[in-house]
Amino acid sequence: MNSSGADWEEPAEGDGDDDCVSASRAGGDFLRIQVVRAVADRDFWRSLARKEELTEAFLSEMAANRLREAIDHKTGLTGIPPKGRPALVLALDAGRVPALAFEEVATRFRELHGGWAESLGFKQVWVVGPDRRLIHQLA
Repeated sequence: MNSSGADWEEPAEGDGDDDCVSASRAGGDFLRIQVVRAVADRDFWRSLARKEELTEAFLSEMAANRLREAIDHKTGLTGIPPKGRPALVLALDAGRVPALAFEEVATRFRELHGGWAESLGFKQVWVVGPDRRLIHQLA
């Protein structure tokens, strides 16, 4: 966000629904962030741990659908209630699966699921890979 012109301090540990909180350097505003794995499917992670390689082809639409599943996981019955979302940035951690943070995946996500993601009421939704070039706003 800072590379896009924002001016947030380094995040500190949060509480409740926020994993971390960053204060605006301009003062008065706080950015609350919830971090979730970009792939919520436990079978995917078991398979990755067992085989130590990805066997599933990550076409942009398939990857976009994985991101939707991760967001859906955080908004389901046991997820973040709607009243807590407007002040919360949802960050999808794609550090272990950088292909989910490719620009073409983010573009495809916005085409397929952007309206849905906007309707969930989060302040913003981002996918965050291990490199600055792999950080994209989804909603």
